[in-house]
Parts: sequence; C-alpha cells; structure tokens
Amino acid sequence: MAGIIPTQISEAQARRHQIITWQGDPTVQYIPIFIAERAMVLESTLVRYTAASSGGACTAVLKYAASGTALSSGTTMTSAADFEAAADTTQTLTLVSTRNVPTQNIIPAGSVVGLAFVEGAPHSSVGVTTVTLRVSDLSVLQ
Repeated sequence: MAGIIPTQISEAQARRHQIITWQGDPTVQYIPIFIAERAMVLESTLVRYTAASSGGACTAVLKYAASGTALSSGTTMTSAADFEAAADTTQTLTLVSTRNVPTQNIIPAGSVVGLAFVEGAPHSSVGVTTVTLRVSDLSVLQ
C-alpha cells in the first residue's frame, strides 16, 4: 500500500511485555506459577477468587526464589492479597519496589515465581483463584 512502510519487529521487541495467568484451587501453602526463562521485571499483579475465606485470616504474597531455594525462603515482591475480602473482586497488589528502584521486582533468570500464603492456610473454601502477572524484559529499564 502506498505510504505505508513495513516494519519488522524483532523477537526481543515482541517479547517486551507478557501477561502470565495461573488459575487453580489453592490447597497448598506455596504455589509455583512459572519459571523465568530470562531476567524479567514484575510490573503488576492481580488476584481474584470466587469465594472469601471462611476459615479465618488468609493472605498471600507473590515471591520468587532461585533454583535450589524453597519458595518459602524466596523474595517477596508484592503486598498481601486478603482472601477474607469480598469474593469476585479483583485486587491489585502493590509492588514492594517501584520501577524507579527495581531491586525486588526484578526476577532473575531461572527463578520460580509463585503465590505464598503467609497468614493462615489456603483451603478449598477460597474457591478458584486467578493470578495475573504482567512482566517485561529487563531491557525496558535500560
């Protein structure tokens, strides 16, 4: 077409931002969501569940842990999601660190990223839980 210049997008540019979604019925304390194949930056985290916790206080954070390290000993990247809050409401978790000082929201290559229940225990009364992460290549900070 006249006046339109074709643009090729490199694989690196195409992979700059990704949305990763995990959905399941949490019944364990630590839930691995994905393993980072390259260094990434966590930009945002959303959590939603179908039923509020009926078994007392129940909160979870997003963590990452290097290979050989248990998720329980990993680095916390977000504020806590409150599973006692109203069901079917999307919670936006606050990043521990901002993109201006990206020390704790940089996910090193090879690390596992997962949901860690830090207060109370997950149980089937929480129902289906959805965790959505927006990540980008580390190069967006450079």
